[in-house]
Amino acid sequence: SSGINAEYGGNTACDLDSVVCSLARAYHLTCQGIPSTAILPIKSSDLPLRTEVVYMLNLLNISPSLLHFTDSAVQFPDGNVSLHLVDHNVYIPGTIPNLTSYTVESVVDHHVDEGVPAPNKTIKIEGSCATLIAEIMTSDPNFSIPPELKTALAGTILLDTINLDLKQGRTTQLDLDMFHKCNTPREIDLYKELIAAKTDISTLSVFDLLRRDYKMFTSREGSIVCIASITGANWEQYSSLSDLELQTNKFLSEFGVSVLVVMLAHHDSTRSE
Repeated sequence: SSGINAEYGGNTACDLDSVVCSLARAYHLTCQGIPSTAILPIKSSDLPLRTEVVYMLNLLNISPSLLHFTDSAVQFPDGNVSLHLVDHNVYIPGTIPNLTSYTVESVVDHHVDEGVPAPNKTIKIEGSCATLIAEIMTSDPNFSIPPELKTALAGTILLDTINLDLKQGRTTQLDLDMFHKCNTPREIDLYKELIAAKTDISTLSVFDLLRRDYKMFTSREGSIVCIASITGANWEQYSSLSDLELQTNKFLSEFGVSVLVVMLAHHDSTRSE
């Protein structure tokens, strides 16, 4: 390691968990004397698609202009760059432009371990990656989590675990423990506000909705298959959106997709379907 560090956060979904964990990890490493820069795995123009992320940034008074994205003009000095991954455990070469020489130094993730080696790996199946980041920070006797960061971590855990609802099967004991360590009294219902922001699709086109949260893979026949997850609409609402066919064809064309699967999640005050 040359002392050049980049905190690369999350998969292409770049949800609230990925963003908060990336910023929190970079801040903690920097406070430990390891200067780090958080790089989010999307273009800056795609940030408005993450409506819950925008809400949290506004709540914390963080300007998007202070963040780094894959299209940001990040200049990497000559020498090896140490990557610290959060919310995923495999770095795909070329994802960060201009990054040619790197070593994955650490991984913090709550997904299944894909077996790629790293000197420092923390991988546990929890409801939220923010839970693991909180555990690392609260275990550091020389570090105190700022109130704003506690709010971000607590809110992320709430959103990922569906408000710590044990019946949903996402919440672990560690999720509960870390939420209570980060939770502070506030005037708003944070989970309710985050859900409202995440499900507000009023400003997004069908093309935006499809590219907001998707995974792609290649079938055995060589076709590109895409699974897009859309939160904030049931089938009746989605099928009645303006220019549905036109916008869908635009997505298929621009992303080279042969097969598109759309998963819809509609939230109301009592359940998610």
